[in-house]
Amino acid sequence: MNRHIVVSLILALTLSSCTSPTPTQPATPPPLQVTGTTQPTVSPPTETATPAQKTNLALGKSIKTSDTRPDNPANLAVDGINRPDNFWSSGWLPPQWIEIDLGEAADVYEIRLVVYQYPSGESLHRVLGRGSTSDEFAELHIFNEYTEDGQLLSIEPGEPWRGLRFIRVETLESAPDAYVEWREIEIIGVPAGAVLPEPGADSADIIFYNGNVITMEADQPSAEAIAIRGETIL
Repeated sequence: MNRHIVVSLILALTLSSCTSPTPTQPATPPPLQVTGTTQPTVSPPTETATPAQKTNLALGKSIKTSDTRPDNPANLAVDGINRPDNFWSSGWLPPQWIEIDLGEAADVYEIRLVVYQYPSGESLHRVLGRGSTSDEFAELHIFNEYTEDGQLLSIEPGEPWRGLRFIRVETLESAPDAYVEWREIEIIGVPAGAVLPEPGADSADIIFYNGNVITMEADQPSAEAIAIRGETIL
């Protein structure tokens, strides 16, 4: 055998035995499977109803009447203005009526009627209410007394009239030659089902005046008094 060939074979065998093996990549572990768990349910925050305040629900509301004098339209009875020159007039003697649509059902706590009447004398007024046009009117109150211009007739039931939308005032009798007229009509209440503030929620427990504990009478001075509720000075 040729000497050069033998040397080449030995060299090739030697190099092949010294070659480093190609490293293998480790297998990628499978993704972690989590079983038996659920996402927590987050409840939305509970909304607390804002207490409603009693207001004049008749202010600016729609009106119907048995009749109206053009110079003294019905809207003048619900415009919030109590003046001798600002009144609704039917333009006729009794019986006549005026009806207020509150726009939605309401809980009524008080009804106020400001009289426009010349001359003064005995009169008979009937106040009616209903929740919808499909209901019959129910009698809420009757005023049967001597009345005069500017007088306030007021009704406050022991419990509010609930779910009323339409309030009608019928005048059945009045002083001789006195047309049926009203300066102002106010319906005091809140939307039906509204929550009112807790009684006394914003009132003070104690009031001091000049270092002395006093009662909460309306005629007591307020500018120099200190009111305390719980541990808070109001």
